[in-house]
Amino acid sequence: WNELYRRIAHVLDKRRLFVNVPFPVARTGARITQSLPRAPLSADQVTMLEAGDNVVTDDAASEVLGLPLVGLDEQIRRVV
Repeated sequence: WNELYRRIAHVLDKRRLFVNVPFPVARTGARITQSLPRAPLSADQVTMLEAGDNVVTDDAASEVLGLPLVGLDEQIRRVV
């Protein structure tokens, strides 16, 4: 995640301070704030982050969905 967030900041030409928050602290904060409008994080999202990476190494999803592969930097630019 650190690498991804640094890459997003680089592509967007932003300077940000990154702070790693232990999962128990994140889970507690998420449980407290998840019922608020526009909550930054839910307890389910913390659970998902704990599960680790879910990365594929082939283009099967692209073929099934009929979408072209797009590099990460370009995709970040498109989303913004």
